[in-house]
Amino acid sequence: MPQSTAAKKAVRQTVRHAARNSGIRRRVREQVRTIKRAVAAKDSAAASKALPELSSVLDKAVKANVIHKNAASRRKARISKLVASLSTAKAGAKPKA
Repeated sequence: MPQSTAAKKAVRQTVRHAARNSGIRRRVREQVRTIKRAVAAKDSAAASKALPELSSVLDKAVKANVIHKNAASRRKARISKLVASLSTAKAGAKPKA
């Protein structure tokens, strides 16, 4: 148990920050799952619609210092590439004769 007043305050802050951070991380994971499910279902419209929402959630996570800005950028790039591959796969598919 913390003894000093400053240590007690630090414990309170840690609990508060951990609760906030876990909520933000949960929102990021939910958005990623939504996009991956849409990609798995070959639903490019839903995946494209969820992409800006993911970008917004990641930017908010960066602003709250939950994840690093380069990590957010990397995640956006990878998910965007995944969604783009879905749309190019549909466009490049040849009809069977």
